[in-house]
Amino acid sequence: MKKVDLHIHSTASDGKFTPEQIVALAKVKDIYYISITDHNTIDGVEKGVEEGKKIGLKVIPGIELSTRFKGRQVHILGYFNKEIYKNKKFIKAITFIQKKNVYQLKSIFKDKIKVRKGQKRLELSEGIKFLKMFGAKVVLAHPGKIKRENLNDIINHDFDGIEAIHPRHNKVEIEYFKNIAKSKGMFYTAGTDFHNIVKKNVKHGILGELFLEVKDINDILKF
Repeated sequence: MKKVDLHIHSTASDGKFTPEQIVALAKVKDIYYISITDHNTIDGVEKGVEEGKKIGLKVIPGIELSTRFKGRQVHILGYFNKEIYKNKKFIKAITFIQKKNVYQLKSIFKDKIKVRKGQKRLELSEGIKFLKMFGAKVVLAHPGKIKRENLNDIINHDFDGIEAIHPRHNKVEIEYFKNIAKSKGMFYTAGTDFHNIVKKNVKHGILGELFLEVKDINDILKF
């Protein structure tokens, strides 16, 4: 069985393990594909990719981007099929996003990305657009965290997939989000949202305890 975990945090954001340690742990747990998806940064991606090459584990470049919808936070996951961590324009843009100064994105993208003075986070639609400008497949992260009155409007954005399998979701919710993905022609993913090996609550999981198989995510691996 080739296991896949597509939502992992390292010390590049709020995780407790370095990218290299994550790769080593994933190997021990017989995980075949992982994605390091730190909050608003790709600083840990290259180290993870290179360590993966050394030990025969595929690391998909990724990011978890914080966006806003109707004044509320919405997290989206971006997965890349190229060395996005070496793209100077992307790196510069992410630096502005990290600093919560997204208005500066105007200096890079002109009017291609809509921002306003004083804005700290991209609006959801613009965050999706931003990631797709660099070839990402974009997935709605942990939709079970979103208030139901906003869920339909959010899911109707230009997503490629939904993170159906997540520690926050019970069995009923997992099937619910799988069915939504299928009905909208999207794929669904699984991620532990791994931060630490100590599980204190249901917000985050332990690496390897939730997963899909490689055969289940062909859509995201072929892009």
